[in-house]
Amino acid sequence: MPKFPGALDGDAAVDTLTALVSSLNDAVDALQTVLQARDLPPFELDSANPHPLDSGLPDPVSWYARKAIAGLCSKIIATVQNPAERAVVVSNAWLLPVALNVVIESEPPVVDLIAEAGSSGETVGNLAAKTGIDAAKLRSILRVLTSESYFKEIEPGRYALNRPASVLVTGNAIGDLVSFTSGPSMRGGSVLSKALRHEGLPAGEKYEQTAFQLYHHKPLYPWMMENSRYLTRFHRGMTQLELYMDPGISSDYPWEELGDAVTLVDIGSGRGGLTMTLLKRFPEWKAVLQDREEALPAIKEFWEKQATEIVEADRVSFVAQDFFEETHLQSTDNAPFVFMIKNVLHNWPDEPCLKILRNLAPAAAPGSTLLVCTYMPAIPVPSTKHISVKEYFDQISGKDMQEIQEMHLPIPEPLWADWGYGSAYETRSGATMTGLLNAAGRDINDLRNLLQAASWEVVSATEMRSAASMIKAVKQAPAVLLN
Repeated sequence: MPKFPGALDGDAAVDTLTALVSSLNDAVDALQTVLQARDLPPFELDSANPHPLDSGLPDPVSWYARKAIAGLCSKIIATVQNPAERAVVVSNAWLLPVALNVVIESEPPVVDLIAEAGSSGETVGNLAAKTGIDAAKLRSILRVLTSESYFKEIEPGRYALNRPASVLVTGNAIGDLVSFTSGPSMRGGSVLSKALRHEGLPAGEKYEQTAFQLYHHKPLYPWMMENSRYLTRFHRGMTQLELYMDPGISSDYPWEELGDAVTLVDIGSGRGGLTMTLLKRFPEWKAVLQDREEALPAIKEFWEKQATEIVEADRVSFVAQDFFEETHLQSTDNAPFVFMIKNVLHNWPDEPCLKILRNLAPAAAPGSTLLVCTYMPAIPVPSTKHISVKEYFDQISGKDMQEIQEMHLPIPEPLWADWGYGSAYETRSGATMTGLLNAAGRDINDLRNLLQAASWEVVSATEMRSAASMIKAVKQAPAVLLN
């Protein structure tokens, strides 16, 4: 019997699923090998305790294996799930952040009550009585969360804390961040489609012409200043998140190649934790931390406590500088600056970014180095070098990060160019910035064009055990006009 148009080839469909599952097993085997070699415990979903690999700097194999496992599991689901069912479920995905917000923001927080109950768990009836939330409705919310592996329903209507939910407990900075992303940020995102069509907003790309502004009637930064509770919790959460998402920045980039006597200019520095780490490692280095004047007292206090010897040796200076204004620094021939912009450019549309980059001109002599640490979505790169998941982990096993970087391996098939769901944080950060600040995720080509427009030439992009990549650029000499 001839096949009707669009009919599936049974063997091909089975082969696709089989290949995905086989690749998943290979990634799991690679991760399990690391656990056994390092005498680490197995991953436990139902334990409320963090796994040793949940913090600190992981080895390269476990870093990439966890990405591969997440990406492959997501791809398996997309392969086998009915597309109609998937479309409806995904379109209702807003329920998950809403449910997270309920258990964090209730009074008292549902997550805290469940945590306090210990391994015996807490009943939905007691949770309802203590929070004032209707028991039936609260159970509907908790069902959403347990279906996504937040909490464990140990018996009908009784819930216990597990590892995914443990980071939501009051006092954990990740819970602080989630209170913003699942609340004010998500509510702003609900009108992103309208904002992109400029419904209710003037056409343009200014940072304040955003979905967040359309919903809250105020741009993000002024809104934050008026909502100090969220401002404090957001900063705490982002600081903590960097420890989880960007553990390899200080170790995986070849900082020593910058030279022995470096003056590092940290633009929009915040506390400057990375710069502090580098100055402790390289005793000949100096640094200039630039941030808003009102932020400097707290930054200086942090350094005086955490790096007293560096402050006393006058190796660090704290300079009030709005990065939208021309830098106060002047270039010198004997000690050129190395500029670093970390987690700044992804917050802004192109025009503000160009202004930030061009404002470095007085201090940036031709040949000066600029390091841009930013989230960079991967792009498909045509390659004749195809590699399976098993081959990938066989090749990186026993290698350090520098050796792996020098191998230039493609992401293994059948994963996507960006590890799929294994890089969900990086890919979603770009869309998040669109809703909050009218920015967008920039891949390597976007960044190259942006930097080129400000007379900086990209010379390398370094992948690290981090959600962010490090882009190195050098200042171009001014064009010489011939008569």
